[in-house]
Amino acid sequence: MKTRAFQLLLLVVFVTCGLSAFGIQQVRSKPLSIKDAAEKRLIDYRLSGTDGSHYGDCMAIVLHNNTDSAFVLQILPGTQLVPVQHQYQTMIVTKSATFNLPANGVKSYNIFAMCGEYYDTPPDAHTIYIVDNMAKKDVVKLAQHIEFNAKQNYKGQYAMWSVTDQITNKDLEKYGATSIDINDVLRMTDEIDVPVKLTPIKVDEKDKVVESKKKSVYKREQAKVIYKNLNQSTPKVKPKEKTPSLIDKYGFGGLGVLTVLSGMVYLALRQKKKNKQRKV
Repeated sequence: MKTRAFQLLLLVVFVTCGLSAFGIQQVRSKPLSIKDAAEKRLIDYRLSGTDGSHYGDCMAIVLHNNTDSAFVLQILPGTQLVPVQHQYQTMIVTKSATFNLPANGVKSYNIFAMCGEYYDTPPDAHTIYIVDNMAKKDVVKLAQHIEFNAKQNYKGQYAMWSVTDQITNKDLEKYGATSIDINDVLRMTDEIDVPVKLTPIKVDEKDKVVESKKKSVYKREQAKVIYKNLNQSTPKVKPKEKTPSLIDKYGFGGLGVLTVLSGMVYLALRQKKKNKQRKV
């Protein structure tokens, strides 16, 4: 009777350890925000602009995992990227992204964002930023709309300024906005029910010609960016090589299953041995 009780107790211990390990794996696999991970000292990062652009994949981040475990980070549209030097624009993330960070690894990525302060300077490669909280509700709605409708362009940027700074038609015209641009921005903000100070403008034939030229220029600019990204080699820090542990290879979930199976095999062999001893 005591033997049976002992075997049952061992089985409970093995199963509990296995389930606990599996639960840890589930928690580790859930994406963490960059802000939370940095505050918990799980990572260090360097975030800066790239080439002085107002929009697009214009922010560069280098992530360093300070732990012996791999995990996933994420950033969501509407997240504010705040400059250390206040003369530069706060940036608003306009495209969600996930980053798989290996144990003790270093990874480099670009982040899609748009300038969120009309009167300040756009970021460049020397401008240092920190990942902050989510922006106001209307800004988050616009950022999500920009991602969903693939508006990572100058019209998306016009819309962003019209919401963050509540600028007027004349303000946008200083950046080359035509009547077509302003009307398109108004349609965009109306779709998500976000108030702005822009007013509709009657479109004339001259603006149609300008619009066509702007689209052509924009396509050429995008082609240059793609070519630059293909030929640009980002220096990477090679992590120290180490022999992978069982957890690195199989994760806590796999280790949990292995624990349960090992326990069951052990109990089966123990029972078989006892059965032989009884026959003798």
